[in-house]
Amino acid sequence: MNFGYWHNCFQLHRGLLAPVVVLLTIPFLIVGAVFAFWWMALAASIVIIPLVVLNYRDFNLMSQVAAGFRAMREGRFAEAEALLRDALEMAVYLDPDDPRRVILFQDLSQVMRRLGNYTDAEDFGKQAVALCETVWGNECADYLVAAHLLGEIYIEIARYGEAEPLLLHVAQVRDAKYRDDPGDLIACLHLVGRMYAEQSRQAKAEDYLRRGFELIARLDEQATPEGLAISFNLSQVCAEQGKLNEAESLAQEAFDRIQKQTPPDAYQVAYALYQFARIRQQQKRFEDAEDMARRALALIEKLVEADQPALALFFNLLASILAQQDKWQEAEDFSRRALKLREDYLAPEHPLVAESLEIIAMILERQGRMVEAEGFTQRAQQIRAFHSPLRIV
Repeated sequence: MNFGYWHNCFQLHRGLLAPVVVLLTIPFLIVGAVFAFWWMALAASIVIIPLVVLNYRDFNLMSQVAAGFRAMREGRFAEAEALLRDALEMAVYLDPDDPRRVILFQDLSQVMRRLGNYTDAEDFGKQAVALCETVWGNECADYLVAAHLLGEIYIEIARYGEAEPLLLHVAQVRDAKYRDDPGDLIACLHLVGRMYAEQSRQAKAEDYLRRGFELIARLDEQATPEGLAISFNLSQVCAEQGKLNEAESLAQEAFDRIQKQTPPDAYQVAYALYQFARIRQQQKRFEDAEDMARRALALIEKLVEADQPALALFFNLLASILAQQDKWQEAEDFSRRALKLREDYLAPEHPLVAESLEIIAMILERQGRMVEAEGFTQRAQQIRAFHSPLRIV
């Protein structure tokens, strides 16, 4: 998804039009003045003055947007927000439906998302989608990118009812009109599959992930980050449905590809070990599962900060494996750490929060601590009911 980069570059070059034309015209102005070619000097002036006036604001605006985008790419999100909000104020002279606003809305949406400000992230994302639809329609490439990114935001805050129609439309249009460039279709199929998996709609998740996996295989790109991620997610969905042989085969193939890298990507190795641990758990090979889960956790803890929500995935897995071996205290410690991370980062009604609540409740119930467990169970049930297709809004 290079929307921001390429469009910022395009608009910056457009803003540079005035300085370039001015530089090319100045020699004519000088020659006209020196040699008394008054008509040449007059013509040059007629060209220079309007261009300088009309393009000066464009040049400043797009320079500001490009600086904000550069800060975002380098991970300086607070600085990027300040730059882009200044650019938004500078853009008041643009018409409400000026396509250049799309770039600004899109970049601001992504910065707000990275800063955890999902209210503004959604607002700017919706403005980008609406403007793309107004200017170009809902089947153009820019609209599809904007809708995809807004769908990602909705998934992160567990608003699947709003994410689903957006992303299904994107997948349908990309499949029908952009088959010659399948990369974005693969990314969309992967995202839709993950969305259904988070809702425990495993059959639908498998359908979209398998379509993405087949496209990846056709392009011989199974070793790319996208290809490996789809392989692991498809493996997990298969495991959840009891298709353990296929799940293990997919995970092993992905792991073998990782091992061929020089050096192997540690983050991908950690997720491979995580997936193997899940499969061993479902095979009831708990000692093997615990060993792999601990190795995965040890590796991921070296790669991310202690407050990163990615750790919750590994904490929960290890907690559930330990609980199945009656190692209650350690299991409870890991499950509570996972819940805290998810509550700090995710929306209160996110299904992953419900998953952590259910794991703690299970651990407490098996120890006979029913009163304590009941509070966690009720909260989890409320979240599950919130996402039920039978819920009356």
